[in-house]
Amino acid sequence: MMKFSSKILLLALAAVAAFSCKKDEETTSKTLGGSAKLEYPEFVEPGFTKKFGLDSLMTFTRDDGGPIGYFFTAPITSNRDTVCNGQGEVLHREYISVAPDSLGNFSLTFTAFAEGYVNDPVYANFTVVRHGLNGKSSLTNFDIKDSDRTFTDPRDGQTYYYTTIGDTDWMRQNLAWEGAGRPYYDCEAMSPIFGRYYTWHEAQTACPEGWRLPSDEDWAAMASFYGGNSVPGADFTDLAGDLMENIYFNEIRLWEFNREVKVTNAARLSVMPVGFARIEKGEYSFADLYKYAAFWTSDETADDSGVFRYLYEDETLVYWGSITKNDVAFSVRCVRDAS
Repeated sequence: MMKFSSKILLLALAAVAAFSCKKDEETTSKTLGGSAKLEYPEFVEPGFTKKFGLDSLMTFTRDDGGPIGYFFTAPITSNRDTVCNGQGEVLHREYISVAPDSLGNFSLTFTAFAEGYVNDPVYANFTVVRHGLNGKSSLTNFDIKDSDRTFTDPRDGQTYYYTTIGDTDWMRQNLAWEGAGRPYYDCEAMSPIFGRYYTWHEAQTACPEGWRLPSDEDWAAMASFYGGNSVPGADFTDLAGDLMENIYFNEIRLWEFNREVKVTNAARLSVMPVGFARIEKGEYSFADLYKYAAFWTSDETADDSGVFRYLYEDETLVYWGSITKNDVAFSVRCVRDAS
């Protein structure tokens, strides 16, 4: 019994010693000084390339003035690309990152290292997206029939599906004309996917020739086909689900399930909740993705506010609203008289 107890004691002492050594190692490791930032768009297309000049990134320091190494770690493959070895010898002055072909969220990392020092990697997080509606793009489950008609904008070659409601043709996708407005998070890769976000003044002239920005009367005429209130200047009741479609973005359902709203897309307008943008001193901040869809009308109020229509994820109403014309940016749908 004494022999067994002694063995237990020796093991315990060894564990304490090992812990103490590890603790000493941790306390003797130092952190490199300085910082770096990888500038990378939030959203990119497959194959997007980004060139990094390393002189602006290899700026870390150590207190003893010794050498520092640097390496990148590529997404998916996790391949380590050393651009400066542990002896401080620069192997490359530039590094080119290529976005993966797969859709989804990824990270590119940049790490500084030196013997006896610890340092956290610098991350560039981004999302790979692909435009189109062919089943291999970022948007999926968009309802397309063989009989559906399209219009191609001669200004930029963008093609839009449209549907006829009463005597009016409605575009089924948000306008993506790059002559005005901003793309989501200022990433051009998102322009043909979510459409662009326009101020009221931009929206008035954004539609292609032969098309126009719908008035609130156009919205009311469309609403009259699907029941409920359809009076201009008032909220439309029991309509939101008829405009919404269960579209997915990079396999994420845009309209989250809500038992209060039956999503049918009966009007075949395929409305998506891509939120809106607040504008302050020329800076755009994007909000309410997956929750909110908002569209400018051509109308304005007596106090010079712009009129818009909007939908929430958990409401059956299509709301009427007005707001300062240049403080927000909303989506645009274009209409024309049906032939």
